[in-house]
Amino acid sequence: MSNILTYRLNVLSDDDCWKLFAKHAFDGSSPTKHPDLMAIGEAIVKRCGGLPLAAKALGGLLRCKPDADEWNKILHRNFWDIPNDVINILPALTLSYHYLPFHLKRCFAYCSIFPKDYEFKKEKLIQLWMAEGLLELPKDNGDLEELGTEYFKDLRLRSFFQQSKGMKSCFVMHDLISDLAKSVTGEFICILEGSGGGSCVITEKTRHMSNMQERYDVRQKF
Repeated sequence: MSNILTYRLNVLSDDDCWKLFAKHAFDGSSPTKHPDLMAIGEAIVKRCGGLPLAAKALGGLLRCKPDADEWNKILHRNFWDIPNDVINILPALTLSYHYLPFHLKRCFAYCSIFPKDYEFKKEKLIQLWMAEGLLELPKDNGDLEELGTEYFKDLRLRSFFQQSKGMKSCFVMHDLISDLAKSVTGEFICILEGSGGGSCVITEKTRHMSNMQERYDVRQKF
């Protein structure tokens, strides 16, 4: 709305993308301590297309796999060859979800009940996981909330959650991460948005319904 020069953000350079990837993949330690992984990691970074979210997600994934064979599997997976316009999800994010342990897949997929940009508290999400029976009770009958905290921490380290810039006590999911969650759950979750309920369609597969009350909520949603 004014004549101020527009600054268009470009993707990261290969060097900056590598630094971001390495920060997450090597947990702050020097990549030179892992010479067998550096060449593979640099090749993976080039396939991220300079997108910081992709670099962070893959770095968080490979942090738990300090093995050259595992890194090579990621580099050569056929997910990279699927066009984005076919699945509408970045291949790097699809890979990050694919390699999640089963218990984390369930907890992440449940988060598709949240609309985009929704700010949630860690404690509230853990309680929702508990209510849905998504937390596996430890054999020693440990504390479920402590277990939920570990699940949350693992997902955050993999960049599925990030701290809100508005309320520091809350977390959000990046729009692309939110799209990934919704693509995973498909018809299992229906989200009512807008006065008419948006594009929510109830099918035989639907198991959860989510309604975020809006300022001028109306009955037509239901």
